[in-house]
Amino acid sequence: MDSEQLTLKDKHGEYTFRLAAPDNQADRWCITTLAQDNQYFAVFAALAACWRGPGRPKAKIAQFNHNYARFGKAVLDEMLKRGFERDRLFETAAEAFVLCTDGVIDGEAVENTADFSEAQPGPSTG
Repeated sequence: MDSEQLTLKDKHGEYTFRLAAPDNQADRWCITTLAQDNQYFAVFAALAACWRGPGRPKAKIAQFNHNYARFGKAVLDEMLKRGFERDRLFETAAEAFVLCTDGVIDGEAVENTADFSEAQPGPSTG
């Protein structure tokens, strides 16, 4: 799944690009599950993994020994230093995160999780 053409501006220029989910299912899984610990780092890891075209963040996951939290933090720091408009940047990163979740989290998994989250009756003491 790809997004439409997007445009973001930083203090160096304007970039037109698209977002596309990584082909690697493991990358998508790691990014999706990272959101349990740190949503900001997860969406920015997703942004870098999905960005196709000019202006892409310079950080690469291999630089961080495949530690997605450190990778996402580095991407967030880089993008803020470059002077992107925060609201639009965070909106775009969230779009990238949604692309990463597609096929990783499905409706059935959400239902199964919901079933286990409800309080179950305990053993009878009587």
